[in-house]
Amino acid sequence: NQWRYPIWQFDPNARGGIVPGLSEVLAHLRMSPAGVALWLIQPSPLLGDKRPIDLLRAHRMDDVVRVAQELGHTP
Repeated sequence: NQWRYPIWQFDPNARGGIVPGLSEVLAHLRMSPAGVALWLIQPSPLLGDKRPIDLLRAHRMDDVVRVAQELGHTP
C-alpha cells in the first residue's frame, strides 16, 4: 500500500529533481503508464538504438520529444 516511483525519472542535479524533458515526452505518449516506462527504458530503433531516458539525460530532448510526438499520433 505504498507509492513507488521509478528511480530513472529523477535527476538530483536538475531543476525540480526530474529528468529534463520528461514531462514534455509524457504529454505526447498515449500509452499506459507501464507502456511509457517500458518505452523510456528500452533502446529505440527510432532513436539510433538508444534508450529515450538516456537521451533525455544527455539533454537531447528534441529528438525524444519528436519521436514521442510521432508515436502519439499513431492510430
